[in-house]
This record gives sequence, C-alpha cells and structure tokens, in this order.
Amino acid sequence: MNKRALLVPLVAAGIAGLPLRADVGIAGPVLGYYVAPSGYVLHAISGVAGSATLGPSLTTDLDAVWVAPDSRTALGLRGGVVYLLRDIRNPASRISLSAWSGPIDDVVWASDSSGVVLYSAERGLLQAATGLSGNPAVSREINITGLGGPLLSLRLSANPWNVALVVRTGSNVARRTASRRPENAAEALYLLNALGAPVLVAGISRPGPMDFSSDAKSLYVVDETANQLKRVSGSMGATIETVVLNSVDTSPANFSDLSISPDGTRLLIVDKKRQSVCGIGIASGDTEFCTALDFSPAGMKHLSGSLYFLDAGADPTAPLWILDSDPGRIFFVPMGSR
Repeated sequence: MNKRALLVPLVAAGIAGLPLRADVGIAGPVLGYYVAPSGYVLHAISGVAGSATLGPSLTTDLDAVWVAPDSRTALGLRGGVVYLLRDIRNPASRISLSAWSGPIDDVVWASDSSGVVLYSAERGLLQAATGLSGNPAVSREINITGLGGPLLSLRLSANPWNVALVVRTGSNVARRTASRRPENAAEALYLLNALGAPVLVAGISRPGPMDFSSDAKSLYVVDETANQLKRVSGSMGATIETVVLNSVDTSPANFSDLSISPDGTRLLIVDKKRQSVCGIGIASGDTEFCTALDFSPAGMKHLSGSLYFLDAGADPTAPLWILDSDPGRIFFVPMGSR
C-alpha cells in the first residue's frame, strides 16, 4: 500500500485553489469510482450493474485520493495538505482540512461516509475526521503503540464514530504487516467508543473479520478460536452474544471478510473455503444467497449503495469483480486501457 501522511490538528478551512480536473467522456449514471494502484488516479464506473464500463482517468492533480462509500465524498492529498472533496465531480466543493506529517498506512470510512479514520504505522497513531457532511472536525491523535504489536484490522462506525481495532500482542512493533498470521499468535480486540480511550474486549482470543452494524450499536466479529460469529454491544463492549447461523455449511472460521449491508439487514461474507460470497439475514440467521466464484477473493470493499468490490488479486489486466448484495449477483467491469 502506498504510504501517505498522517493527519495533524485542523487548520484553516476554505476553498482550495487546486482545481479538480474535469471528468471527460462519462456516459450514463456513475456507480462508483475505481482508484488505480498509483493511489491518485480515479476512473468512474458508469452505466448500470451488469453492463458497466470503466471511464477515463480523473483527479490527476492529487498525490493520493480515498473515495467514500457514497461515491461522492473523498479525501485528497496534495503537497502535505489533506482536502475534503464534498462532491468529487465539483471543484468548488473542495476545502482544505488539515496539514499532514508522516506516512499513512490505512484509511477506513464509516459506512455512511460521515467519518474517516487514518492510521500511521510508523508513528503508531490513529486520527479521525468526522462530521464530513456538515462541519468537519479532526480528532485528537490516538496513540496505540502501548496495545501490542501490528495493527491487523480497523473499522469505524457511523455517528458517534466508534472504532474497533485488532492488534497482535506480544510485540512492540506498531507496523501493520501483510504477512500470513501465525496460527499461535495472540491477538486482541479493542473498542474506542466515540473515539475515546481503547478498551480491551475480553473473551474473544483470536478476532477475525468484523464490521459495525448500520446503527453503530453493535460490532459483529468472528471468533476464530470458537468458530463462531459474535455480536459485541453495550458500554465498552460489555455484552458478547453468539450469533446463530442456520446453515450447516457456514463456518465463521472460513470467513476472509465480513460486511454489514447498507440497510443493516444482511451479513455479507467472503467464504474462502467454499470460494463464494454469501448473504445471511441478520434477524433470521438464514443464508439468503451464496454465489460461487472462479477465484477466492481476499476481501471486499464497499463501492456504493449495494455494490462491493471483490479483491481478485493484483493482476492489472483482470476485470473488476463487483457484488450486488441485493439480490446477490456478481458482475464484472472490463479494465480496458486504464
């Protein structure tokens, strides 16, 4: 992952004098945006699900860009300043948000695009920008170096912007690692309610994929040791319940990624053993769809609405595979000349 700079306290907000380069040749509705591996080139995915195309490059005046799940809001970085783009296609919507220093290793959005959290492994710090649809605010720096080793997973809820993170314990190295997880490694789950101090969630010894409910009141997380899906709720994660999954073929330990659908009714999972993407009703525990694939996705990323990117690997010629979680079908977008 390309490293960028870490957010530092808020500076003057105002219209930036850095014009967003106009999009050219976009036909039909825009389903979302694909960010090229360079980190600063965007392509609009236009058309309709099942017959979409990848458009020409956009936003080439930025050093880095991160698009929110609403496919309208984005963060951009240029010359050590981070910008909020309230409307990615409207240059006048760009405002300067903060100055930056040091690298960035991860950027995670709230599901409703109202907030974003950034992580610097080098400095062992988290920081969030919230209230992005109204009056943006930048949180204090949150030092997580005392929690243990590498940061393995990070999630941000909608307002009040709770954070969940998983770290490997027994190491004083704060850097996130892409290496395979050792089978016997100790790991820990922490919650930061409303961006407060990290609180250890006891009782889940090896946390796996996780996501917040759409109402921000619960965290769904795989307990890989117990091979169960857990729901963590209450003040400081005081209540931990087992979520019953009715399909005998559904094994949480095989989940490589997990996301809550935008309407909050479905648990979307990538099953690495069955090489499939499935939707499970949260209220019923029943499998509502399970779509087999010709590849095993490493994960999924929210594109917009009910659409999710499926991570098919680093092959630059491979098409973009997209899940439409309602009704649960897969389509692809040819990469073209990108």
